[in-house]
Amino acid sequence: TIALAEAKATDVPLGSILVKLNYITIQDLKDALSAQQGIEMASEEQLKPQTKVAQILPENFIKANKVVPISVTDKKLVVGMVNPGDTTVINEIVYITGLKPTVMMITHFEFERFLEQYYHERKEGTDSIISEINRDGEIEKSESLWEQVDKEIQDASGVVSKFANKIITNGIDQHASDIHIE
Repeated sequence: TIALAEAKATDVPLGSILVKLNYITIQDLKDALSAQQGIEMASEEQLKPQTKVAQILPENFIKANKVVPISVTDKKLVVGMVNPGDTTVINEIVYITGLKPTVMMITHFEFERFLEQYYHERKEGTDSIISEINRDGEIEKSESLWEQVDKEIQDASGVVSKFANKIITNGIDQHASDIHIE
């Protein structure tokens, strides 16, 4: 009853709640789902985040549809889906990538773990550049702000250039149409 109440309150599938509460193992859940749905389950090894593969689909699409890009070849994309029967999402994958998706099933628990691992690593990379900017950001009193900015722009190896490149690269990788900075 505790697991059922939490599943309803958090809108997380019951099986994933049972794993989180240690009532069953992730393998028990995967075996049950595979038998119930008749779809192959993705292995833990397949779900390790691979930057080039994960960037095939935009971050907002991955999060909204609970899809994990697993591997890619010339014409095929293997994806793990929490809801592998969602044909609308499968059609959108074809539209976004131009690749034929092969669908494997993943648990909600595994999807959440993928998000934590992949997007946490990317955030750490950005945070380290921001820290470097803060460390190196001492203002020289003899130069005007414009002179300092101009000097940074000329130095392609500077931390500001690295940060700008990271922002733009992340935008391209996520197929963003805009980049907004506050």
